[in-house]
Amino acid sequence: MKTIKPTNEQLDTLETVASGATVKVKAYAGAGKTSTLGMIAERFSTKRGQYLAFNKDIAAEAKRKFPRNVMCQTVHSVAFRATDKALTARLNLPKEPPHLLAARYGLGPVRVPTIIGKNVELSAFQVGRLAADGAGRFCRSAQDEPEA
Repeated sequence: MKTIKPTNEQLDTLETVASGATVKVKAYAGAGKTSTLGMIAERFSTKRGQYLAFNKDIAAEAKRKFPRNVMCQTVHSVAFRATDKALTARLNLPKEPPHLLAARYGLGPVRVPTIIGKNVELSAFQVGRLAADGAGRFCRSAQDEPEA
């Protein structure tokens, strides 16, 4: 990180970190949060730090800016590494298109009544998509079993 003259708020933050207290920096975009973290990383270069970003581009940019004692990663990559490999392996399974899923399970067009009294026909593709979406919602939920 380039050397900049710290503001009073940044100096207060550095002193709070030095005291061993827990620090939460909440500020608007462009207010100097990353610069403050860079100052902390430089001042405590014998300690390890971790910078969590919301996307790969921000993590890559931080990796270029921060000293080597700071690991820069995405929140997703940390969660992925901490998750059982049996679960993460399923993320790389090939996706089945809705029309093939419908054909495999013998799902055909379905007529559905609407609240205005007319019927709408859902194609096999749409039914397959509904089934896949419902299964996905269940897998992301805390439910023990799917509901109707």
